[in-house]
Amino acid sequence: MVESEADELSEDQMLGAVLFGHQEMQVAIKAISELASEVGNATWEFDTPTENESLVESVLETLGDELGEAYRVTDKKARLHQVHELREQAIAKLEGDNDSKDVANAFSALEKKIVRERVLSGEPRIDGR
Repeated sequence: MVESEADELSEDQMLGAVLFGHQEMQVAIKAISELASEVGNATWEFDTPTENESLVESVLETLGDELGEAYRVTDKKARLHQVHELREQAIAKLEGDNDSKDVANAFSALEKKIVRERVLSGEPRIDGR
């Protein structure tokens, strides 16, 4: 079964087109692989940055409820202003023991966590979708 929005083509025609496209891509993929092996650049490891969980918890304890309420404001300008103010408050309160960039990163991680938890729990997004 092939899903598409094509009303003019039969499923067999669509499947044939997909298979033809896949077969023709193999030529380009092979050429790319050959060029990559000629260049011979060594692969390198990428270490994903780790979150400072204790700092995220500190931000949560300091401003978590207020940030949660800010993400219920539907007007985008008002919400962004409120979130910006809360970010500045978090940096001011936690900057003594931590770098301001680390506090800002922890604040961003908390923002993502709040939005993600709300979406996963079935709440509508901020824009109502």
